Amino acid sequence: PQGSNNKVQEVEVYRAYPEKIYIGTREFLDERDFEEVNIIDTPDGGFMIEFILTAEGSGILQNITGRYRGRRMVIFANFGDPRYLGAPKIDRLITDGNIRITPDASREEAERFALGMKNTIRQIKRKAQGL
Repeated sequence: PQGSNNKVQEVEVYRAYPEKIYIGTREFLDERDFEEVNIIDTPDGGFMIEFILTAEGSGILQNITGRYRGRRMVIFANFGDPRYLGAPKIDRLITDGNIRITPDASREEAERFALGMKNTIRQIKRKAQGL
């Protein structure tokens, strides 16, 4: 549509078995929308990244997952190695502001990403408090 900023581009996700998908280039969440980012151990010895969103971020996510069910939500990270951590399919309405993904990353990469996000979140909170 004329005047729309919603551009589309082809990207490659998943390093071991690359897959090309088309994504909208307009992000809908950024670091200001996150309350916490954690590494969660799974029963099979693996791990996941858990994203806990702020109230505002939760509302945005609920809207997106309601409107785009069946599509993919691409998760981009830029902490030393800019790339896509995953592209999970939106299979349900997410109302609790909590996302867990198995990232396309080693545990060390995921921990570096989580630490970077924790530091960024801490800085955003301090700035909001005027510190």
